[in-house]
Amino acid sequence: MMEDYSSQAFFEFLDYLSKKGLMKKPTIAARRAASKAILDILDEDDTADLRRIDVDRVVNRFANLKGNGFTPGSLNTYKSRFSSALNDFLSYKANPLGFTPGVSPRKPRSQREKHTTHHSTEKAINTPPTPAQQPQESIVFPIPLRPGVVVQVAGIPSDLTHEEAKKITAVIAALGTSSESGG
Repeated sequence: MMEDYSSQAFFEFLDYLSKKGLMKKPTIAARRAASKAILDILDEDDTADLRRIDVDRVVNRFANLKGNGFTPGSLNTYKSRFSSALNDFLSYKANPLGFTPGVSPRKPRSQREKHTTHHSTEKAINTPPTPAQQPQESIVFPIPLRPGVVVQVAGIPSDLTHEEAKKITAVIAALGTSSESGG
């Protein structure tokens, strides 16, 4: 029987991690979003066997094609998430019984805060945080709207509740204009 290293098997593997509780769901969601965005630039032949993927080359192509919608930091995050997910997939395929996800536990918040620089309260109130200032527990999701337009929703807490998601949905819905209005 031939082993399946296709992108379909890769995404099924991510589902498996979630179902079995081998990794936190927000981590899997972030890895899935980055991987989907990156793999979407490739054709079916390129994704038939992910062992042949050169991550640096593919991410470089992704940056050339879709980079206008991403900061350099976001591109690095996407590369890291995709690379980690792919490494876990290949590791699992090589040894399913001995597989352990390549995720290191986070330091407690109190230990992380000791190493961060604090900004003045006035600046924090008057300006939104930059991606570098976002808490480590937040997630950035790309949302392809139409060809050439990708929106990033940033700062989503990893423990987002359904009620909080509804608030975000309502705010974004209020920003839209009806296509029937001609504008």
